[in-house]
Amino acid sequence: MPRFVVPILLLSIPLLTGCPQEPDGVDDDDSSEVSTWIRVGGGELHSCGLRSDGTVECWGSDELGQSSPPDEVFVDISVGWYHSCGLSQDGSAVCWGGDGFGETQPADGPFDRLSSGKYHTLGLGDDGSVVDWGTYESCFEPPPDGSFVHASTDWTHSCAVDSAGEIECWGCNDMGESEAPAGPFEQVETGALHSCALEPDGRPRCWGYDDHGQASPPDDSFVQLALGNWHSCGLHPDGAVSCWGRDDHGQASAPTGVFQQISGGTSHTCGVLDDGTIACWGLDDRGQSSPPPP
Repeated sequence: MPRFVVPILLLSIPLLTGCPQEPDGVDDDDSSEVSTWIRVGGGELHSCGLRSDGTVECWGSDELGQSSPPDEVFVDISVGWYHSCGLSQDGSAVCWGGDGFGETQPADGPFDRLSSGKYHTLGLGDDGSVVDWGTYESCFEPPPDGSFVHASTDWTHSCAVDSAGEIECWGCNDMGESEAPAGPFEQVETGALHSCALEPDGRPRCWGYDDHGQASPPDDSFVQLALGNWHSCGLHPDGAVSCWGRDDHGQASAPTGVFQQISGGTSHTCGVLDDGTIACWGLDDRGQSSPPPP
């Protein structure tokens, strides 16, 4: 979930360490250039992928148009529960899908990163400010003032890392998901009722709801985190993926391979492999874990 990513997921980083990757573009006169996937985002019952030419394709549920992106060029994507958003080359946000609460009516940018939640979306401005649109249902409150380097939102809460490495969270706090420990941290990701962050050495720390072990990470090093509802995953420096938490649909059973980026959906997980293909695992009742070829 989807997930604001680095410097501000998607969702979304280089999700490994910095800003979203610029699409390479495809020269119409050079048929030898083949478009590949460079980013993926997982939502409730759908997923979306960003190609190296800047085009977006989605798969899975499309009842509200969440899997029908506009014909535009993007540099990053973020997938929410019933809507999706893309970051344009000029830093503006474009969203599509369900709009019952204004979640597809973005604020003015420019943004460096987007993160889509249940009925809302968060944008990290190029000045470090955080804005959001839509609603957190009963727990709505505006984002804090200040300058941040990374941010993420999911179900009904959001968290952001400031320049000193400290985390501020806002929104619902039913299970301690908004009670971030003291830093420093380099990035933060949010799930339904839990959150996880990476320390400077790559070690994860999680807090909030842990009935399925989703907030009990292994003692290991990661370069990126991706959280679903009741599971969490981490991308190791060597490109391997480890997951923990609920695994009733296989969402925490990562395949082998070398991954570049990962994203957690509600009950599934997707990742971009080093050959530019996408692999997804977990619930696939609506085709959300069945990505098309590049």
